[in-house]
Amino acid sequence: MRRKTIKIEMGSSLATREPVYFMARYYGSVGIISAQRYGKSVIAKILALGFNKQKRRIIIIDVRGEWRKSITKRNQYSEYPESLFNLKVIRKPRLRISDLKIVEEWIHLGFSDKSVEIITKLANKVDLHEDDIEKFGEILEEFPSTKERLSGWNEKYPDLELKSPIFPATSQAINNNWFNIKRNFYNPKNPQDTTWVSNWRKQAMNSNLLIDLEFTTNEVFAGAIVGHVLKELVPILINLQPVIIVEEADYLFGNPEYHVPYMYSTKMGIAYVLKYAKYSSFMMFITQKTDLLHPAISEVLSTFILGRLSKQDPKYDEVRGTRPVLSKGYRPMCYIDEDDSIKIRFQPMMPPCMY
Repeated sequence: MRRKTIKIEMGSSLATREPVYFMARYYGSVGIISAQRYGKSVIAKILALGFNKQKRRIIIIDVRGEWRKSITKRNQYSEYPESLFNLKVIRKPRLRISDLKIVEEWIHLGFSDKSVEIITKLANKVDLHEDDIEKFGEILEEFPSTKERLSGWNEKYPDLELKSPIFPATSQAINNNWFNIKRNFYNPKNPQDTTWVSNWRKQAMNSNLLIDLEFTTNEVFAGAIVGHVLKELVPILINLQPVIIVEEADYLFGNPEYHVPYMYSTKMGIAYVLKYAKYSSFMMFITQKTDLLHPAISEVLSTFILGRLSKQDPKYDEVRGTRPVLSKGYRPMCYIDEDDSIKIRFQPMMPPCMY
């Protein structure tokens, strides 16, 4: 059965004062793009609450911990005060070593092609390391660099058999990288550490989610966490029908020309846009410049909500001539839906929740 497009009111047209509606499909993505302090998050919260009314599952990925202070609080000055209910906030989530089960996840954490297969095999041997970061590190330090050590390694770890020794420089690089990232993993020996989620699918099916990274983790590790969550949700997308909102999306799905190396979150974000949209997933990318997003994402977006852009932005011509009306409180924006030939300049409404 073909799912209907729904309409979410965002504000009023600058030209006609008529209501302006976001045409919300059951699939696809939108770029909400503007300079700092211009109201990107205001629009995103209006849309999030609109989707929530339609019983879509809301998943918010917040880099700096801004949403939890506002999305759950009604705005009493709004015509229709509202907040996001049934929301599970997960602050500073971590991963267990054994959560990362495939080679690509470890590659994106900085391990080289020469070492990543044996590290992935080791990560999957929970009986050896018990998800203990210190024990895992001790085994990494045992990697054999000579033929003499190789035979001892293969006797001790027959399930991790190596055909040849690991070069000393490679072994050193492995241990250096592990030292830099290990503090970001969940430590099961710490009973006060409640940052690990055992079943992301169950959490998402039971409630709306706010994944609050608070940006205290290593940036590449944050990409590993988000990539892992997106990977875990793939088998249930058609039942979940999520609307995934990513604040400061360029940190997790960034253009390699401006940003950190290609992360696992980037790979999964591209897959959601190009492959998994057909399973009724919808994504909102919130960022300051169009080309800060990875080209594989930005170049396929056909729906945008644009505010103030720099002259260098690829979408600058779309908003040229739109001037802020500061006396009215909310800065005008431009809604573009290239698939339906929509282009409307509008004044955003008072958001139903705090902002």
